[in-house]
Amino acid sequence: CFHHSRLLYRIANFWASGVAVKAAEAYPICMSDELIDLQSRIAHLERVNDELSDVLTDVTKRLVKAESQLAALMDLAKDASEDGGQITFGERPPHY
Repeated sequence: CFHHSRLLYRIANFWASGVAVKAAEAYPICMSDELIDLQSRIAHLERVNDELSDVLTDVTKRLVKAESQLAALMDLAKDASEDGGQITFGERPPHY
């Protein structure tokens, strides 16, 4: 899926950008390496969480649209079965 590969691309770029190194340079020497590592991991997880939230929102919209289309098709099939069982698409009814 395109969106998933874009997410993986962003994750790879995050780690390749050296954010952990930049974060370490911004803090005083008294901060422990473990604390800096944890802060870098939290920043990474926040970014991934935002990306996954976007993916979930997109999938939810697509699911709602698909459910609506399915309901419309089911109504069409029900109407056709009541009218003799023949489904026609794009044709005008005989009374036009």
